[in-house]
Amino acid sequence: MPGPEIDSFTEGFAKVTLDEWTEAATRGDVDAVMHTALEDGIDAKWLYTKEDELAPDPAGLPNKAPFVRGTRAGRHWQIRQEQAQPDRNIANGEILEDLNGGVTEVTLRFDRAARFAARPGTAEFDEARGQDGISISNLDDLSQVLAGVYLDMAGVALDAGAATLPAAALLAAQWRENGIGSDQAIGSFRADPLGVLAKEGELPFSPEEGLARAASLALETSRTFSKVRALGVDTNPYADAGADTAWELGVAIATAVEHLRAGTAAGLSAEAVAGQIEFNLSVGARSVPRDGQVPCDPQALGQGCSK
Repeated sequence: MPGPEIDSFTEGFAKVTLDEWTEAATRGDVDAVMHTALEDGIDAKWLYTKEDELAPDPAGLPNKAPFVRGTRAGRHWQIRQEQAQPDRNIANGEILEDLNGGVTEVTLRFDRAARFAARPGTAEFDEARGQDGISISNLDDLSQVLAGVYLDMAGVALDAGAATLPAAALLAAQWRENGIGSDQAIGSFRADPLGVLAKEGELPFSPEEGLARAASLALETSRTFSKVRALGVDTNPYADAGADTAWELGVAIATAVEHLRAGTAAGLSAEAVAGQIEFNLSVGARSVPRDGQVPCDPQALGQGCSK
């Protein structure tokens, strides 16, 4: 995240006071409430400034404990686009188009055959091939998807479900094949066995084994790649199942704690494990209106719900 000493985004613009911004945002409505009421009574301001103390140590630096300002040091905000087109040639074209249009990172969503490590030649593999993701099974497939991508400039994140370890091995091999050094590779393996279990309802191994595997990946990643993170905390499965803001934050913290426990058991320091975790939180338009009534879910229209 850019700091004020390196951020040139505001250059050329006149400074605006908070009062001036408020006047413009509310269009002069003195009765406007400058916050949104979320679930469980949590109030979110429309705008936070440096005067808002968000944590006990607001002077913390990116990639430094207590990680108040994130786990990346010296990098600007990135724009990441997910790619899930089953056809590898089409996926490659869309990725290149996205990157040329301003996207800076891509997420590769592997198909169900890859995410559940189905064996080629089986009925299970044939049924899941190309479902809900890119058809990637080997290094040639991955090379086809990432052809023409400058891997030392564009970060690559994985959505590989229970098969994160073999997918991470493929991506590491792709970096080596393209001459990308361990200090140049940019990406996120996003190992999150608990999130996969919550979304899919099953794992090919126990949750404990999944966490241990993720921790081993984090240990190897911390030793090999300085700009790559191994662990993920994805709260979208819980939000999709109806979790509100408080539940979602609680799940995120609980999942991160399990990663910390597994990582320290594998030999990493708590600080090193924290630096390996990437959080993926849901974003939506749901809020609680002023009358306190729960807003209507658009998906429920026609089922006892009306605008």
